[in-house]
Amino acid sequence: MMKKLLSAAFMVVAYTTSFAQVGINTPTPASTLDLVAKNATGTSRNVDGLLVPRVDRQRALSMTSIPTSTLIYVNSVATGTQTGIAANIDTVGYYYFDSAAWIKLTTNGSPLSMINLYNSDGTLIGNRTVTQNDKTLAFTGTATNAFSVDGSTFSVDAANHRVGVGTRAPEHGFHVVTTTPSANRFSMIDAPEGTNEFVTLALRNTSPLATNNRTLLGFTNSGVLHQEEPTGDWVLYVPEIQTQRAIKRNSFLEILKVLLIMSV
Repeated sequence: MMKKLLSAAFMVVAYTTSFAQVGINTPTPASTLDLVAKNATGTSRNVDGLLVPRVDRQRALSMTSIPTSTLIYVNSVATGTQTGIAANIDTVGYYYFDSAAWIKLTTNGSPLSMINLYNSDGTLIGNRTVTQNDKTLAFTGTATNAFSVDGSTFSVDAANHRVGVGTRAPEHGFHVVTTTPSANRFSMIDAPEGTNEFVTLALRNTSPLATNNRTLLGFTNSGVLHQEEPTGDWVLYVPEIQTQRAIKRNSFLEILKVLLIMSV
């Protein structure tokens, strides 16, 4: 038995001296340390693998002069505190040392999965651009606030197929809410003069109730939509019009009468 141990030790020393490489279960190591399974195939019940040193959080916290890339398996967080080099050790799992702290190699119980968008929150450290080319980018959801920007600035209600601006609970297909005191809370601006021959706003109602090509348009609080006698035409009464160009009030109302007529 002693002869076998001495022979094994001699082989290790010989390989280390000659090639600076050590092989386990192989006479031809391909790297500094080459571990080869004793039973790479078959139905053997013997355990093959690398058993990483197991320590608790207190032990990991107490280590000093740790070489970068050191790998450990923390098997308990009941000891020690989540401070110092152990600030990231909040659960059992694999950790490696990055020269400043222990970094987790496991997330949400998924072995060797790095932190990513699908399992952890995060913060961008720089500007990012997604180049789609001919590929599509789609989001699917069933929540009322499935996608949002700054809470209520922009909100998509995937459950009811609605979009809200200024609200995270849109009540209609497109719902705009603002409480900012401004003269123009909702603006639609056309292209520069002479570059767009099309109307800025077009309304179309495809409801079966909108017969004879009618467009149903309603106003509340500001402005009054009423039916004229005896023609029965629906017109919008606008007390004052403010535009960058001088437009006569009567002329503008005549245009509105034409556009907003709700009968043939």
